[in-house]
Amino acid sequence: MPETCSLMQAILPPLTSPSHAETPYVGWLRRSVDTGETMLGGPYTTCGLPLGRGRFFKGVYPLPGGSATTIFRSGNRPDGSLALVSDGRRFGEAGY
Repeated sequence: MPETCSLMQAILPPLTSPSHAETPYVGWLRRSVDTGETMLGGPYTTCGLPLGRGRFFKGVYPLPGGSATTIFRSGNRPDGSLALVSDGRRFGEAGY
């Protein structure tokens, strides 16, 4: 069976608060380059956590009948790339 592959385009529209001129959220749309169809989209922001120090990356993913929220801590990989990690085991840690 032949494999198919489609290139994805990432679009990051800022979601600015008109009353405060701030950008508390950014959208992330992943679209197929071939069809223009949106494959994934959701709002992203930063947050604090009860058991963590600093700021964390929060993504909300829409699902049928609800949504899922994932909190990521950022880190640097040995090759210099960014890692977003959600490996928490307890409430108040970065995780799903």
